[in-house]
Amino acid sequence: MGSQSAGSSVTQANAAGIPVMAFDRKPYGGKGKVVEIQGILGTNVAQDRSKGFQQQIATHKDIRVVATQAADFDRAKALNVMTNVLQANPDIDGVYAANDEMAMGVLAALKARNLVGKVKVVGNDGIADALAAVAAGQMYATNAESPFALGQKVISLAGDVLGGKQVQPDETLRGELVTKDNVKEYADHLTSLGDKSGVPDSLK
Repeated sequence: MGSQSAGSSVTQANAAGIPVMAFDRKPYGGKGKVVEIQGILGTNVAQDRSKGFQQQIATHKDIRVVATQAADFDRAKALNVMTNVLQANPDIDGVYAANDEMAMGVLAALKARNLVGKVKVVGNDGIADALAAVAAGQMYATNAESPFALGQKVISLAGDVLGGKQVQPDETLRGELVTKDNVKEYADHLTSLGDKSGVPDSLK
């Protein structure tokens, strides 16, 4: 996966591979080496995100996962984990991080080796730091899930229940794949919801 199109295929496949979430969660082909940074494996979110990634990436025979390690959804731990991974695998093409905090740690490790922008990084959640990194071309994408929008939906559903309306026993709120092409549009969407704190200054 040395080309932009190949990197794009991996990151899009990563994002598409997280369809089953408690409230979460493009392939063109390609080949290369990728790394998975997992969250706290005792949680269903971490388990589901890892399962989705592994199932989807397995459909691409020329993409090889060279390392799978947990960093507990923590930025500092992800920095340490990724630093160690890069020592053994300096020629990776992509990294999938189960959340954006870990993606930020991954970016810090890549920066130390002058690999930012060369290795495609995909995270989850759409935090402000990740949106800024996507806009700057440092991070390829984030599967954005606004806690603000989630809160609004939860209140809406609670109102329906209290009002005697019938609601689905389970409801999945899908994330949105945010890349450099649509990051400004997504930031504007957050602002329209009233979530100004979720938008980095560079996108306000």
